[in-house]
Amino acid sequence: MRKDFFCGVDVSKAEIDICFLTSVENHKAKFDTLPNNYEVIKAYFESFKNDDILVVFEATSKIIIYRFKRLYLILKSNIM
Repeated sequence: MRKDFFCGVDVSKAEIDICFLTSVENHKAKFDTLPNNYEVIKAYFESFKNDDILVVFEATSKIIIYRFKRLYLILKSNIM
């Protein structure tokens, strides 16, 4: 079953904090923390490849932008 998610990400050098919201009113927010490791982040978000997900984050450094751009391209290629 396809789900809609809104995902806010706070990125630090050591880890990323993630908050998921859905369009369903009675669902509570889900919070996760992952190590700031490309392979871990990639595996985590690949589990959502059958869902619609909007990820937002504050881009505070070039490496963060680069990593999430790579992740986006990987996920996009898996979906299409």
